Amino acid sequence: MIITNEPGFYKAGEYGIRIENILAVKKSINEKFLEFESLTLVPYCAQLIQSSLFDRRHKEIISDYYNKV
Repeated sequence: MIITNEPGFYKAGEYGIRIENILAVKKSINEKFLEFESLTLVPYCAQLIQSSLFDRRHKEIISDYYNKV
């Protein structure tokens, strides 16, 4: 199965920003679960990220994402 992940930010009455990535659903190594595999990745604009709001884990997630892009 193919799905999309569409996180976004919407400022009421002004604008919205949404990033869409396509994911494939696949079997996990754990028989009771499924996993997502990214089929497309959209690079984030680093100038729009206020990293001072992130903790260490959030920074790792962004770094991991950029290593895939």
